[in-house]
Amino acid sequence: MHFLCLARCQLGFLLRQFELFKLPVEKQNEILRKEIDLVSRQSIHIHAGVSGSQMFRLFCDALGDPDPLRAVRKKQNGQMLRLLPEIRRAVEQKDDPLLYALRAAASGNIIDVSFADEFDVAGALEKSMEEPFAIDDYAPFRERLLAAGTLTLVTDNAGEIVLDRLLLEVLGQWRRARGLAPLAVSVMVKGGPIYNDALEEDARMAGLDREGEILDTGTDCIGLHPRYMSREALENLRKADMIILKGLANYESDFGGEDFPEKVFYLFRSKCEVLSDALGIALGSSVLMAHSREEEKENALHTDQSFKEINR
Repeated sequence: MHFLCLARCQLGFLLRQFELFKLPVEKQNEILRKEIDLVSRQSIHIHAGVSGSQMFRLFCDALGDPDPLRAVRKKQNGQMLRLLPEIRRAVEQKDDPLLYALRAAASGNIIDVSFADEFDVAGALEKSMEEPFAIDDYAPFRERLLAAGTLTLVTDNAGEIVLDRLLLEVLGQWRRARGLAPLAVSVMVKGGPIYNDALEEDARMAGLDREGEILDTGTDCIGLHPRYMSREALENLRKADMIILKGLANYESDFGGEDFPEKVFYLFRSKCEVLSDALGIALGSSVLMAHSREEEKENALHTDQSFKEINR
């Protein structure tokens, strides 16, 4: 785990929640002491997503609430649902709606309480419509989409998932226009509360159940870590012809890596300086990247064990 994952993301999240929940100083000090003790006992090789998950559970225990951000997620979903008709019209008017639906879905990745509490989604959407992906694997994405019969979309945050719904709508239209059979779609959410990551109730509120079958990872852990996931989730990913992984945590966990790189595509907004530097892109850029591109270089953030090693 990079030290900035702790200093900016984990501790930054706690400080913002102290204000949100108006916690007394004594409770703040208690939580911070427990967090420092937790980190001091973690391996220096721990994955940032695993460490962040442990920190969030500690925070929930201190509050006595297993899902303290449920109201926040519901609010984020509602805000994006109100914007959806306008965004849908804007995407449909473009000469390549699929490309712009992908850009819109990537811009929605800004809604992440790990980094902030307030989000300029409208500004991010407007920017995304004009700026190309900093890493652009749209061509191999289309090629894979032409050949696929099954697709699994692994979601990230609440609010953002409304734009994932739009993306799935446009994916279906794109295939129908080419005389292709409908995709069998799975939408994968978290198995338990973690930050503002989407749960099944959020996916249903966003209307994703109209686009595919909803299942969960079997764990509340941030990212995709096979050692914690359910067999059902792992089997779904094995069988899928195409996988879209939304968000930084799913990218950093490097799921699938050496085992099936040709079918994995990452879609996210780079909100992290460490990640942006590693990828050679500007902070705040949107990315559509085939995992096969990762085979050409080693990403220092990818520290998780491979799918194959975990599932021997």
